[in-house]
Amino acid sequence: MSNDPSPSSYVPIDCDETARLEAIVACEQAILAHPEVLAAYWRLGLLHLLQGNEAEAQSVWLTAMLRLEADHEAEQLVALQHLLQTEAQQQLRRRPDLAEILCHQALEIWSDQPELYVLLGRAVALQGDLDGAIQWWQQAIDIHSSLAEANRVSPSWESTWTESTWAEPYRYQSQVWQKLGDYPQAIAAAQQAVNLAPDWQSYYCLGICFGYLQDWQTALPHFQQAVQLHPNCPMLHADLGWAWLCLKQPELAQQHLRVAVQQSNFAATYLAWIPSLPADRIDETIDENQALHTQLLQTLLLPTDELAAVCQFSAAVQAILQRQAIQTRPAPPSALPASVPADPTPLFATTQDWAATQPSDCYQALDPASTIPLLPPHTLDPEVHFSFRFGRAMPLPASFVAQIPAGRVWFAVDQSSTALFTADGHLLGDLSVEFPLLSPGHPDKHPSRHSARFCPLPPVKSVTATVAVLSGLTDNMYFHWMLDVLPRIDLLRRSRMDFEAIDYFLVSHHLPFQQETLQQLGIPTAKLLSLESALHLQATRLIVPSFPGVPAWMPRWACEFLRREFLPNRAAAANGPTCGPTSRKRLYLSRQSTANRRWINEADCWPVLERFGFQSVHLEMLSVAQQAALLAEAEVVLAIHGSGLTNIVFCQPGTKVVELFSPYYVYPCYWLLSNLMQLEYYYLLGSTPLGVFWHQLLYPNPRTEDVWIDPMQLETLLRLAM
Repeated sequence: MSNDPSPSSYVPIDCDETARLEAIVACEQAILAHPEVLAAYWRLGLLHLLQGNEAEAQSVWLTAMLRLEADHEAEQLVALQHLLQTEAQQQLRRRPDLAEILCHQALEIWSDQPELYVLLGRAVALQGDLDGAIQWWQQAIDIHSSLAEANRVSPSWESTWTESTWAEPYRYQSQVWQKLGDYPQAIAAAQQAVNLAPDWQSYYCLGICFGYLQDWQTALPHFQQAVQLHPNCPMLHADLGWAWLCLKQPELAQQHLRVAVQQSNFAATYLAWIPSLPADRIDETIDENQALHTQLLQTLLLPTDELAAVCQFSAAVQAILQRQAIQTRPAPPSALPASVPADPTPLFATTQDWAATQPSDCYQALDPASTIPLLPPHTLDPEVHFSFRFGRAMPLPASFVAQIPAGRVWFAVDQSSTALFTADGHLLGDLSVEFPLLSPGHPDKHPSRHSARFCPLPPVKSVTATVAVLSGLTDNMYFHWMLDVLPRIDLLRRSRMDFEAIDYFLVSHHLPFQQETLQQLGIPTAKLLSLESALHLQATRLIVPSFPGVPAWMPRWACEFLRREFLPNRAAAANGPTCGPTSRKRLYLSRQSTANRRWINEADCWPVLERFGFQSVHLEMLSVAQQAALLAEAEVVLAIHGSGLTNIVFCQPGTKVVELFSPYYVYPCYWLLSNLMQLEYYYLLGSTPLGVFWHQLLYPNPRTEDVWIDPMQLETLLRLAM
């Protein structure tokens, strides 16, 4: 029985739905014409599987298996397994959930294929299941070891993978253990990778892991091996130099740092860029670090035969050594104090749980729980960054408006935490949030862990009034203001709350964009109550709309609300384009006048942007309405991660978004927004030409990191996008 398909009968699997349906018809016709050709059954089943019809796929394959010839059964099943594995590999980047299904289907044919388990681990890792990925990779390693041992005794098993290729599952494990902060496990996996494939990446990984553990004596030879294998990489020389510095060998540190500076134009570019920064817009912490960094780089650019170079380097080293306490980043502080009081504040996990104990008019449900469909981002990286690994969908809770008699609300001074309490002192979990913001339902953010349950709060201020709570976290950040705060006004409106009966709206209102948007939405200035005057407030009645979803994760309706209210042509805002195709713009949103997260080598990259037709804009000079109108005309939006990208909520569907990140601060909020607004999202990670540890000296807080972008990578990504 033939296993060879007729090439003219099929179209590629990686096609749109219409072409896939046509391919299904073609396969069915091929089966009718040549029922002995099993490849037609294999491909037809695969097409049904890609359409989401797993039962139909199984039925087609079962029909074919009943036709298997005993003499060729293994060969014919191998053909099906190979087809499934190949398609799983192709689907890995765009549909890791589908790649996972394909791997499981292939493993049902033969379960002792270690390569499939490696692929399966990658598929589940890309969906955020890191523990599951580690287990699948370990299973691949165990099966491979068993087969290799059996083959040594009685040769019969052949693998297309070489020993060096089998370093991959160990590398994947090491990367995940690093992400989880388990450096001993990461080291163990990386050491296995080195044993199988002693390349510079594996040695460098070991050096980084030991460096984070402050074991510089052990890190040093791994960095040296990496440099020996890849001598033209400035990052490797820089981290080796840092290791020598921590081992109190400044002469050797200087030698390798000089090599790093000579191999990269970072030093000269950085020193030319620093004087261009506006003096009144520099973060004080960054400014202090920049002074040290500037001194060091100036020293390294001096000729080596000058005595001044040695003296200045020694002085710079002494200043740096005094800051060694911040050479590795501290873990995010726990919300819980070291000693938990015996009687923490009681809580209701959800406001609805509390409402079940109250009169029926205290809680009004509005939008039902929903799900955000997610598409993976486009990137040049071989693997999507961990920050984008949430699978195919993210569930969001229902929205509501609650009325809390004698309720209390508390805000931290920096608005990094807020809590709502009932009259009898129960914390309401879904209205009480704090940084760091994690994904919805994350176990580390369960309301039982909220800091307000365990820490003393300042004295309460009581008012005899009805107060609507609009503030959330960091109202002064444009993103949180637009997408977490303002949609709460829409919830109040839709609850048919009588705004005349509300005495005060508790919300920040001192910044121009806050004043403009509150006025646009009809919130009377006379009724605004500032947070500064009421950080811990108890009112006769609190009116509290829920967050649209959870902070930083919003549903589609919140975006549609903003479009209705702030786009110039409100009637067409929800769906229709606001301009013709010939007038659409390619916009670069500059951050050069901000205090942090700026583009260090923007001047070097600007010719690339010019070739692609970008124009630079400073959104902080425009009103919210002007920003909305401008972004509605965009064909492409490119920016370093920052609040200006909030305005992509006003873009037309299909607009391309290109986000540039520092390598150590990748936050997915604008990818989420792009998914909600049906935008085409791309990202590019910056690099650290002078290595991990020098970079962290300059930027101990990753949220404030300035960004260095490789111009060639930028051009490659833009060609991919356009």
